[in-house]
Amino acid sequence: MSKMPHLAAILLVAVLATGCTIAGPRYTTNYAAVETLKGANLAPVKVGAIKPSDKKVESLSIRGSTYKSPYGSFAEYMRAALLDELDHANLLDDKSGTEIEGTLVRNELNGAGVSTGFAEIEARLAVRREGNVLYERTKVGREEWPSSFVGGIAIPRAAQNYPLAIKKVLNEFYSDPEFIAALKKK
Repeated sequence: MSKMPHLAAILLVAVLATGCTIAGPRYTTNYAAVETLKGANLAPVKVGAIKPSDKKVESLSIRGSTYKSPYGSFAEYMRAALLDELDHANLLDDKSGTEIEGTLVRNELNGAGVSTGFAEIEARLAVRREGNVLYERTKVGREEWPSSFVGGIAIPRAAQNYPLAIKKVLNEFYSDPEFIAALKKK
């Protein structure tokens, strides 16, 4: 009796038991947001920590496959997006007395729908200058896309559309006149 069928069965069980891990794409700059920031006459700013509200916001899956942030965590994903856009707008300065920090409050990714998938992100950002809170609000960004019954279509669509929800929640802040006012030059 050959050991090969037994070995193949053991390998198959091991592969099925581990599930799949999907690495999310890196954030791509939202140049429309960069232009908005550039045109707003803002002072340089530093970006502090974006913290998760709890462990649940750091755990996403798409149809049983683990979805991982390319930045180590989803709170860091949001921070990387904010850094990217402020950097492209020439607004970053680690020595600035004005700091943006925040909390990733809620983080959902749903690729299980057979007709529609969605990602919804709720974040709180605060702007502080010299210890004073100038702004603190919570915003929500939601992205929807056509999904499919077929996992081979639905899973990549969900993975690719998640960053658009990050862009949408950040745009909610950029379009808030009070957020912009808190970042204005003195």
